Amino acid sequence: MANNNSIFTDSDGQKKIDDYVKSFDSLRDSINNLSRPINSFSTSINNLNKNLAKYTDSLSKFNIQNQELVSLADKSENKIFDLSNSFATLGNIITLLKNTIKGWTAALTGGLAIITTFAPEIVKWVTALYKGKDALDTFIQNFKNFNDVMKSSNKEASSEITRLQILYKSATDVNNSYDDEAVS
Repeated sequence: MANNNSIFTDSDGQKKIDDYVKSFDSLRDSINNLSRPINSFSTSINNLNKNLAKYTDSLSKFNIQNQELVSLADKSENKIFDLSNSFATLGNIITLLKNTIKGWTAALTGGLAIITTFAPEIVKWVTALYKGKDALDTFIQNFKNFNDVMKSSNKEASSEITRLQILYKSATDVNNSYDDEAVS
C-alpha cells in the first residue's frame, strides 16, 4: 500500500519547502524573542512588586522606630528639664543655707562678744536668779505652813467660840435663875 501522507515534490519544490520551514523557524524564533523582553519585563515588575512590599514594610518599621525615638526624646527632654529644675532648687537651697550660716555666724560672734564682755555680770545675775529661786521656794514653803497654821487655828477658834457660847448661855441662864429668885 501506498503511503497517503507523503507528498512527492520535485527538487525545486523541496527547496521551497525547506525555505518555508527555515522562514517559519525564523519567524517562530523571532516571535519567541519578542516575548522574552516582555517576560523579562514582567519578571522585573514582579521582583519590583516584591521589593516594594519589602520597602513598605521597612518604611513602616522605620516610621514606628522614629515615633519611638521622638517619644523617647520627649521623655528625655522632660527628664532633663526636671533635672535642671532640681539643680536650680538645690542651688537656691545652698544659697539659703549659706546666708543662714552667715546670719548665725554674726549672731554667734555678737553673742560671744557680749558673753565675754559681760561675763561677771551674767554670772552675778544667774546666781541671783538661783538665790531668788531658793528664796521663792522658802517663801512658798513658809506660806504653806502659815496656811496650815491658819486652818488649824480657825478650827480651834471655832471650837473655842462654841464652848464660850455654851458657857455664856449657861452663865446667863444661871443669872436669870438668880434674878428670878430675887424678884420672887
